[in-house]
Formats: sequence, structure tokens, C-alpha cells
Amino acid sequence: MTALSADTHLRQKGSHGHRLPYDMEASEICYKGGLVGIDGTDGLAQAAAHGVAMEVVGIADAQADNSSGADSAIQVPVISDVVVLLTQDGNITKAMEGGLCYALDDATITDALTATQDNTVGRIVQRLSATQCWVYIPAGGGAGLS
Repeated sequence: MTALSADTHLRQKGSHGHRLPYDMEASEICYKGGLVGIDGTDGLAQAAAHGVAMEVVGIADAQADNSSGADSAIQVPVISDVVVLLTQDGNITKAMEGGLCYALDDATITDALTATQDNTVGRIVQRLSATQCWVYIPAGGGAGLS
């Protein structure tokens, strides 16, 4: 799948969730509607990725461009405690509803956990198709679910 290169429209069910700002890592861009993770080495926010030591904390509620800034120069607003429609990589089946999903990149979830990192996004509420799932992202992100 492909990471975001522009803002995307976020579809969600129910409440508006919780909105918290996180300090951004230098040279990073988080696009609106993209998954956001906290880097496991310095505790700063960046676009979520697979195979990277990070804790996914939610979805960017607005674009935050720190591509030319230093660590913590700006913050990215992140929403959690929401059910959102996310793109999946085609490996999540109907039988996996109720199970956990993980960040493949800032735009895509997968069923595969990387052995050395915990990039849990949340719990699969409903698999709509081979390309989309409704996912619950708890307050503060998916790390507490694993």
C-alpha cells in the first residue's frame, strides 16, 4: 500500500473522540486523516509506519508539516477514542473482526504484528471489504490493547 502524500477525508462513526496535541519529530509531515505514532526512541510524533519502534496514538485531525522544523517545533492534533474507516492491505478477513490491527503505513492497516515493535492501531469492528475496515482506536491509541 502507499503512505499518504496529501490530506484525506476521515470517516468516523459516533462520537468525536478525544483530541490531544503531540510534539512532532523534525523533518516529518503528518497528513490529516493519517495514522500518527510516537517514536519509541525520542517520544515525538510522526506518520505511522510498519517495522518502526512506535506506539500508534490515533489519527491526525489536521495536517502538521514539520518538514523544515526542529524536534518539537510544532504539534500535530490527534484524535482517538473513535471508530474510523481505514484502508486495509487485503489480509484482514471477516473472521478477524474483534481482533487487533497494526499500522502498515499512515494510510493502511494490516493483520501482521512486527515481532520487535508494537504498532497496534486498534480493534477491528467490522470488515467491510478486502480494502476497508471499521476500526476502534481507543483513547491514547492502540498500545493498551495489545
